[in-house]
Amino acid sequence: MSCIRRPPAGQQRKVELIANGQRELIAAARNINDAILRTVKSAEAQQTELTASSQISINLAGPIIFPDGAWGKLQRSFLRAIRERNTIAYAEFDQTLRTAFLAAPEGGRDFATGLALSFGRIGEFLKPFPMHTFDPAPDLFIMMINKWMVSRPGLFSVTHDQSKPLRRHEPFLRALMTPAAERTFGYGTRQAELPLRIRNLEFADSAHHAPLQMADLNAGAAIDCLLAWSGRKPSTGFHKAMRSTRLPDLIVDGMLPSTQVGRSNVRLPGQSSLIDGAAQFLSEVGYFDRRAP
Repeated sequence: MSCIRRPPAGQQRKVELIANGQRELIAAARNINDAILRTVKSAEAQQTELTASSQISINLAGPIIFPDGAWGKLQRSFLRAIRERNTIAYAEFDQTLRTAFLAAPEGGRDFATGLALSFGRIGEFLKPFPMHTFDPAPDLFIMMINKWMVSRPGLFSVTHDQSKPLRRHEPFLRALMTPAAERTFGYGTRQAELPLRIRNLEFADSAHHAPLQMADLNAGAAIDCLLAWSGRKPSTGFHKAMRSTRLPDLIVDGMLPSTQVGRSNVRLPGQSSLIDGAAQFLSEVGYFDRRAP
């Protein structure tokens, strides 16, 4: 326990050296690649590649450093910690981390020590981030609305389940609905339009709202079938039969983990990223001023 709570200074230094070594190897590989292909990538493209390489390394190395399902348990306990932010979730993360660290193979201990530094401090590390920082619900909702906006003209009326996490993002979503000059931003195949063309946004109790109950039923079936179709769970006759229905059409921009990560969108002069475009819109409608203390 003590080795997890207060790792020796030497161990911490060793973790820093390993991290620096990984960055140097990635940078060296990129330089060699550029020399061979005689291409010079922009700073943005290099950062994208470095980020993707780091994410791939973490996802591939995790099960090796923490084998026998421990890596998956760590991910689930961390997900609960960042979503719930309470002592019970933090205690579960610490216990999961302690068990995984003590069971880690000797050869991977140096790598495991880096994560072990968060033992007893996960709440401290998460404190600077607002509760909704890691919540994917707003991005998924905005992406879905944009899909509708591409295929259908006019304004939409939207009713969402009030019990879902999206409710706590209501001020942010309403800011994206603020009447303003329409604009499309992004580049390549990743573009979005603001403001969101939503006439009315309401939150209702699904217990008394039949359309919400049907939406929950369809969403559950879509998730179940997607897991089976992607090999994440055993497939049955039901899953095979559902392929011939319109259920696959309900899955919008599905994405499964892959090591084949590359940049396919070309940024043309004058185009802005999705983040920069959305930030500019929010600034114009005064969202950041309203949030200021």
